Amino acid sequence: KQRRQVGKMMNFADLFLASANTMREQVYAQSGGDINLPIDIYRKVVATRTEVRPQLNRWQNNLILTAKKNGRIELPFIGQSRQFSNVSLERSEIVNFPVQTTASNLMMQIQGYMTKKLAKVSGRADLFLQVFDAVYVDCTPQMRDLVVSSFKSAVDHVMSPDGYWGMLCKYHGREVLPLEFDVEVSH
Repeated sequence: KQRRQVGKMMNFADLFLASANTMREQVYAQSGGDINLPIDIYRKVVATRTEVRPQLNRWQNNLILTAKKNGRIELPFIGQSRQFSNVSLERSEIVNFPVQTTASNLMMQIQGYMTKKLAKVSGRADLFLQVFDAVYVDCTPQMRDLVVSSFKSAVDHVMSPDGYWGMLCKYHGREVLPLEFDVEVSH
């Protein structure tokens, strides 16, 4: 489990353009000092970004150029934007902004759809937390199946051509399907 978490963290650090030193520090901290790989491993990860992820790298470079030219990045449809005053120091934030904001917007769309659907039924199901890629619902055991089905229905809705994800796919001329998810039930 620790290696998986470290691998996940290192992958995100690489995706968001962390330096070799930053990646090394994060892996060391995430592992509680148990994983101390040579710096050359991290340098190789940084050096091969363009080769390993050419399309992502082009997209990231275009975001950075846009931020440099306009001083900001703006997302489609609702015009969310963020200002960037020092592009050379904010590269990871520039490439992170559209990813994290889109994930959050997607979850808010799912949460809003679920809230409307669950409000129409009798029983207790309260959406009490939404964090980037998770929705938390407090409900009675009798409501679990309904909550899960409303979540699945909400995902289908946001992926439809008129839903947020469907509109993003159309806007960018891409199809990224299916949107996968896990449901965890705790007692």
